[in-house]
Amino acid sequence: MFVRQLFLIFDLGKKLQKALELVDKNLCTRLIAVPSGRSVFKVEGGSTQRPSSYLCFSHYCSCRDFYNSVIKNEGLYCKHQIAVFISEAIGSINLSLIHI
Repeated sequence: MFVRQLFLIFDLGKKLQKALELVDKNLCTRLIAVPSGRSVFKVEGGSTQRPSSYLCFSHYCSCRDFYNSVIKNEGLYCKHQIAVFISEAIGSINLSLIHI
């Protein structure tokens, strides 16, 4: 049990650093559907050679790391989800309305 807790803390620490980089670059956007008001989060990521964006919810992210580390290995969150949590908490999340 103790080893598992240490792994989760170490894994979260690495992801936290990467998530903070996404927050610093202002890459998190809340997409709000009009008129329903439902929302999803988009996080830009990847590298300059291979840019990508991911859709995130509090319980899901479309990135590969979410599948590999959260679903398969019972991790907590991916860096994109952590970036969304932080951006919302500090009020730095971008907003975009989508008219349907």
